[in-house]
Amino acid sequence: MIKTSAAALTLALLFSAALAQAATNKPEQKWEPSGETYFVLPLNQDIYYPANDRKVSADAWGFGYRFLGNREGVSRTAGMQLQRVSARNAAIGVDGGFYMLEIMAGGEFISAQSTNKLRFTASAMADFGFAGGDLFMAPVLTLGALYQVKSLYDQPSGLHLSLFYRLTEVHIGDAAGRTGKLKPAIGLRLGYAFPGFWGTSK
Repeated sequence: MIKTSAAALTLALLFSAALAQAATNKPEQKWEPSGETYFVLPLNQDIYYPANDRKVSADAWGFGYRFLGNREGVSRTAGMQLQRVSARNAAIGVDGGFYMLEIMAGGEFISAQSTNKLRFTASAMADFGFAGGDLFMAPVLTLGALYQVKSLYDQPSGLHLSLFYRLTEVHIGDAAGRTGKLKPAIGLRLGYAFPGFWGTSK
C-alpha cells in the first residue's frame, strides 16, 4: 500500500513538473493596439523673423505613426512624426529648410460606428521634439473622420482624415538660415489605421 502511494505521489509530481514546464515554454500573449500610418499634407505655415520684422510663408510635409484607442470612447494615444519645413525669401537671405522631429502623447475620443461607417475623432496632445536642433513643446488639437472598415470588435481601422492645430509658436535658432519663430499653424493628416491584434512577446 505504501509503495502504491509513493508511486502515485511520484507520478503526480512528475505530471505537475511537466505542466509547469509546458506553461513556462508557452509564448506569452501581448495585445498590440491599433496603429495609424499617416502623411502630413503640404499646407502653408508662417515663420516670423524678428531681426527683419518679416513674416515668410513656409511649406511643410511629413509622415508619422501613432497608436490609436482600441474601441469607442476616450483612450490614450501617442505617436512620432517627422516634418520638413522649407522657406525662401531672397530679400532677407532666407533659402532652405529644417526638420521637426516630434513625439506626441495625450488622449483621444473615438465615436461609435454610424450607419454610413463614419467615425469621428478628437484629440488633445502634447507635442515634444526638436525643430532645427532646438527643443520645443507645444499643445496640439485634432479633429478627424475615420471611414471604418470591417474589423473584429469594431476596432478603429480604415482611412483617417484629420485636421490639427498647433496652438503656440515654436522658436527656432536656424529657420532656413536665420533665427525665427514658427507661428501657430493648421495642418492636415491623411492616414490609414490598422486594427490591433494579439501577438507573442517572446
